Amino acid sequence: MKYLKYISLTILFFIFLIIFSPKERIFNVALNKLYNNKIVLKTYEYDDSLFSMNIKNAILVYDGIEIAQIKTINIFTLIYANTMLIDSIKLDDSLNHILPSKINIATLKYSVFNPLSITININTSLYKANGYFDFYKKKLYLDVSVSSHFKNTYPKILKKMKYNKNTKGYTYEYSL
Repeated sequence: MKYLKYISLTILFFIFLIIFSPKERIFNVALNKLYNNKIVLKTYEYDDSLFSMNIKNAILVYDGIEIAQIKTINIFTLIYANTMLIDSIKLDDSLNHILPSKINIATLKYSVFNPLSITININTSLYKANGYFDFYKKKLYLDVSVSSHFKNTYPKILKKMKYNKNTKGYTYEYSL
């Protein structure tokens, strides 16, 4: 009975820690880290709930240039795992010759069970990408499957990727 009491109090403590965590403060720390790399989110609205924070109508700016509009970003936090769901990213029209202009959904997942990486999933009408970012190596790995329209429209991007005969897709690696 004594152990049950300690376990119950510990679980209750963690539940209150999640619910009352300063999500806005954590978000501002992340924005400062991005700012140090010349990346800024501007003109956004946000609200937070018990386990998540929503950012709406954000504009992504890199080095003073607006590069994308983001409809919503949902950050879901737990003690052992965090998920960021980014819905409807529209790149600036000036980037259409380099990249497809719309990303339907992007998901980033972090878990304490694998603390040195973030899992990444990207879904668009022209390609799908799955991979991870390795914090230790500071390297991004993506397995990309593309449509025939993507192959015809963006051949320069495909030249920067390695073709994988087994999956009939491409592999992209980028080191910071």
